[in-house]
Amino acid sequence: MLVELQSNQFTGYVQMTGWEYKGILLFDSGRIINASEDSKGQSRHGPTAAAGIAGKGREKDDAISVYRLSAEVMQLLANLLKGETLHKDLSNDLTGLDKLVAKLRSEKHTGSIEVRFAQSLDAATVLMREGQVLDCAFSRKGDLVSGHKTLDQIIQAAANAAAFFTAYRADLTRVYSADLIWQTVSRGRAH
Repeated sequence: MLVELQSNQFTGYVQMTGWEYKGILLFDSGRIINASEDSKGQSRHGPTAAAGIAGKGREKDDAISVYRLSAEVMQLLANLLKGETLHKDLSNDLTGLDKLVAKLRSEKHTGSIEVRFAQSLDAATVLMREGQVLDCAFSRKGDLVSGHKTLDQIIQAAANAAAFFTAYRADLTRVYSADLIWQTVSRGRAH
């Protein structure tokens, strides 16, 4: 499947899930640009995670899902795996999400804002590049809504319930070498 995604110049991500396992390969134009692997409480990123996912792909009973996304969103997501925390657990008692978004817009922020709601499992993510909102995802009562127009819904929900905001900065110059990751995955498949 990885060879097919490469030859079709796929942009998006592949998610593999299993018992106490989750792996994600991020693709841009058929190249793996980053990876993340969580297994039994241990996390790793980059080429070693990509090799681990490729090896895990040979095992039975894991679910594989493939999602297509824009190149701009994929490059941002690839960097957020190693993003720097800018603001951690800001309470909406201190500031509104609308004010945080406005501040980050004025600073031409590139990164994300995670929104966690204190009294529910609802959560949201706002992706930004150079101060512009690229995309949003809002999981509310088990339903997922996405798109940059979702921002107003997230801001409204965060204004009406206890919520915490964490902002991450992404450095778009730090994308892992696609060639190095692809070589690592290829070696993992050969073993």
